[in-house]
Amino acid sequence: MGTKCTIHEKLKTLGVVTIVVCMCVLNLHVPHTFAQSATDVSQAETVIDAEKKSLPAANDDSEVVLDAQPEMKSVPTATEEKSTGVAVRQPDTSPETTTTRDTSSLVYVGVGLAAAAAIAVGLGSSGSSDSSDNSTTEAEAPQKSPVGASLDGDNWSGRLLLINGQRELVTAVVNQNGSSLEIITSSSQRYGRRFVGSIRSDAHIRVTDTTTGETWTTFNGPANSRRIDIYDYVNNFQDLDNLLLKR
Repeated sequence: MGTKCTIHEKLKTLGVVTIVVCMCVLNLHVPHTFAQSATDVSQAETVIDAEKKSLPAANDDSEVVLDAQPEMKSVPTATEEKSTGVAVRQPDTSPETTTTRDTSSLVYVGVGLAAAAAIAVGLGSSGSSDSSDNSTTEAEAPQKSPVGASLDGDNWSGRLLLINGQRELVTAVVNQNGSSLEIITSSSQRYGRRFVGSIRSDAHIRVTDTTTGETWTTFNGPANSRRIDIYDYVNNFQDLDNLLLKR
């Protein structure tokens, strides 16, 4: 019995020594082998995953569905880049699209502004042409021969007497075209500054004060080329305002 125990202990000791020796011998190769194997396995799994993702998905009827943009399927996502460790630069089309839209918008805005400027210039030219035509028409209006007496001129002077105002020395300009008459004075009073009306063939004048609307006439006799004398009744026809001009 004792002999058997001794043999068993010897065998046990020999086995332990053998295991230790094997571990010492194999220790230099095992880590490298395991690391290389792990690397190969990881790379194989990465290739398999990439191939699976690049293949089009199949429906229940085993029909392959074609994508409208197949080239986008082969581009690894951010998750795939992390798993494979390979950085893949994705084509960046957004800036080009944005730039194209912005450029198109700027082009449309520029065309609109140019059209608005052209329209404004056209309207301005048309307005200027109309004004020029009107001025030309007025300037080219035929001057009619004076009726009654020739009163046209800017060399008139005299006095303006307003019963409810004052006596004032004035100068005047008379514009006459046929029987049409306009008298403009330098008066600083409330009225008696501008008269518009006509002269008859017998040289009697009938004009209206543009401020009061009152009618003034040659009360004491007709006008002539050297004298204009017009009056207006005031204070319930009790008094007369008077404008006397000479040259």
